[in-house]
Amino acid sequence: MALSTEATAAEDARRIAAAHHLGRELVLEAARLEAHERGRQRRHRARMHMLVADPAAADFAVHLTDEIPRIPDPDVAARRFSHLVADADLRGFTRSERWLLRAGAMVAPRLPRLVMPLVMRQLRADASAAIVLGDDRALLRRLVAH
Repeated sequence: MALSTEATAAEDARRIAAAHHLGRELVLEAARLEAHERGRQRRHRARMHMLVADPAAADFAVHLTDEIPRIPDPDVAARRFSHLVADADLRGFTRSERWLLRAGAMVAPRLPRLVMPLVMRQLRADASAAIVLGDDRALLRRLVAH
């Protein structure tokens, strides 16, 4: 039984490493292709690059975006959000992002119906900027290959 668990853990680690590698490649390619963007779009791209370049920030972002939207109860989601922030190494985030995350994590358990919709709105905004359009055939082939 232990061998099975070790094999599963090794496979999970391989998949996570491959996903991080693909994420880094995609961000670098996007930066090259989107050099003409300005202002807000450029800041968002730099932020996404930071997330995949810093393993702790990437790990936090993966857990946050994978776990929080799946929790339908705002009270439970708020407690989980608070724990994720408390356990995270946030050094890869900007000072203002760290402040907002920590403040939100402190307030969320007390005011979950106020804080969690704000968290979800930010997660949606981040995800919507990262959505790949289906008409980029070359990029789709590359994603499917991984």
